[in-house]
Amino acid sequence: MQDNYSSSNEDYQTPPPAAPVPQANQPYGYQPRPVTEQTVVVVEKRSNGIGTTGFVFAILAIVLCWVPVLDFILWALGAIFSLVGVFKRPRGLALTGLIISFIGIIILIVLVGALAALSL
Repeated sequence: MQDNYSSSNEDYQTPPPAAPVPQANQPYGYQPRPVTEQTVVVVEKRSNGIGTTGFVFAILAIVLCWVPVLDFILWALGAIFSLVGVFKRPRGLALTGLIISFIGIIILIVLVGALAALSL
């Protein structure tokens, strides 16, 4: 007696591929592309915390440049953090903080010089 559920694949034939069904608003003869594997690329957002901290301290030094002791402390922190942040990526805020820090020290020197000239 022959078993209908034999493991032989001799009698099994793959059916022919179905003809594509034209979809609405598609030109005659349109055939969709076969589905292929997709590659998912995960992009990490990198940040430079030290450079950002230096930038914030540099901005505070510019804003509070009329307070001599506080300005010097903020300037020093902004310059140090920005200088360390320049060696890490991304460098944008670190470089900006470094430039603002040096502008801040120029303003600090001018204000201290003006106060010294007024006191004489």
